[in-house]
This record gives sequence, structure tokens and C-alpha cells, in this order.
Amino acid sequence: MKKLSGVLLLSLFSLAAAASAEIRLPHVISDHTVLQRNAPIHIWGWSDPEEKVTVRFHEQTRSAEANTQGEWSLWLMPEQPGGPYTLTAQGGTDSAAVTVSDVLVGDVWVASGQSNMEMPLKGFPGSAVVKNSEQEIRNATLPQVRLLRIKHRSSDVPVEDVDGTWTLCT
Repeated sequence: MKKLSGVLLLSLFSLAAAASAEIRLPHVISDHTVLQRNAPIHIWGWSDPEEKVTVRFHEQTRSAEANTQGEWSLWLMPEQPGGPYTLTAQGGTDSAAVTVSDVLVGDVWVASGQSNMEMPLKGFPGSAVVKNSEQEIRNATLPQVRLLRIKHRSSDVPVEDVDGTWTLCT
């Protein structure tokens, strides 16, 4: 019985180790993401410590090795505007590949600041109504325009990742 429980315990540890082998990308690199055109493309993420990670995007393949904390980072060559493409990140043989679909290369605009930068598409009733907003919203089908809206959270220290998802303008 002691031998059987030792084998069972060893099996559970093996399963736990295999389950922890997971490549993870930040939320800014997720389905429908836009990568800046004509500039080196930074891809980063997390994996098991010292794991080799290979990233494939468009016609490029690059590899990096995670540090002892499981953080890895690499740079892809600049790309011309285009897409949609697929980006994959693959670790060792025990980890599943992470696939990011519908990736475009184009212009990325970053807007940040006070809450007055956020305005509903309809505008603000009474003070700043957007003319023909109902019609404009109804006809807005621009799937190559994407928005990554970061959830409002405060932090006293820099964060590794943000909570947000890319959406298409439809």
C-alpha cells in the first residue's frame, strides 16, 4: 500500500507540473489586436521559468528563453500594414500553444488621461449631443477599426497586465 501511495503521489506531482506549463500573453496581445506598422513589434509574456518560447507571426519566427521568474520577451521585425494574421506562442513539449487570431498591422493610437476623454457615441444629453448619432452608430461597420478599452483600476505599483479585450467597430 505504501508503494502504491508513493506512485500515486508521484503521478499527482507529474500532473501538477504538466498543468502549470502554460504560455501566457498579456491582454493587449489578444484576438483582434492591432500591432503598430513599420516599427519593431514587441511580444512578451509568461511561461515556466527558463522555458524556451517560440513566436510565429506572418512570415516570422523568433524565440526567447524565459528568465527565472518565467518572464520572456522578444522583438519581431517591422511589418507593413495588413492582415488579418495569426500569432502563435509555443513553449516546450508540455505546453499548449497560445493562438491570437484576427491580428492586424496598422496604426495604433493611444489615448489616456482624464475621464473627460471618454464620451459616449451619442454624446452627452443636453450639453454635447452628437448630430445624427443614432444613424452613425447604426451604420458603423468598420471591422478594421479596433478598440482596446482598459478597465479602470488604480494601483500604487506598476502592473504586469491589464484587464481588457479588443472589440471591432460593428
